[in-house]
Amino acid sequence: MRRVLVSLLAILSCVPGLSARDKSDWANVQKLKPGTPVAILLSAGEELRGYLEAADASGLRLTWLDRNGTLIASSHHVDRMSVRKIIRFRHSKLPQDPGRIMVVSTVAGGAVGATSGAIYDATHHNNARWLTGGLAGAGIGFLGSCAVLGGIGVIEGSVQLFHHSVVVYEDRSSRKPNSNSTK
Repeated sequence: MRRVLVSLLAILSCVPGLSARDKSDWANVQKLKPGTPVAILLSAGEELRGYLEAADASGLRLTWLDRNGTLIASSHHVDRMSVRKIIRFRHSKLPQDPGRIMVVSTVAGGAVGATSGAIYDATHHNNARWLTGGLAGAGIGFLGSCAVLGGIGVIEGSVQLFHHSVVVYEDRSSRKPNSNSTK
């Protein structure tokens, strides 16, 4: 059994597609989609945060944000030669406007509840079921949207806890030489 396992590991280590991705390849940066949240460490020691707009062979354009998420510059150009490391952060899968989803589901639930209450009123000659049905439907729609959005948030939070960032590019040539080395 050990021989089979050792043979399998030897074969898998020879497969070129399974080796670690070369982080010094600028093509990794060019493959990033526009809007990807990134942190860029410059050779001068500065750190830029923002959203990637575009990347080409000469550098990249960035929507530059401060630590609070306030816009500093739009379409800020960063020269490729000044970049030491680029870190990509995960996108949140949460909807852009969860409040809108909650309002729409509340109104839709209220409409369904009022309609079913009105149908019950028409067939059973009552006069108040449409109102209570509408309120109950609105409540169910609101609570349902809260539960779904909360579930998405919990799943996203747990995934980002373990997989929140990835180094996409690292320029090994820009590292300073070791000061303890002798000539």
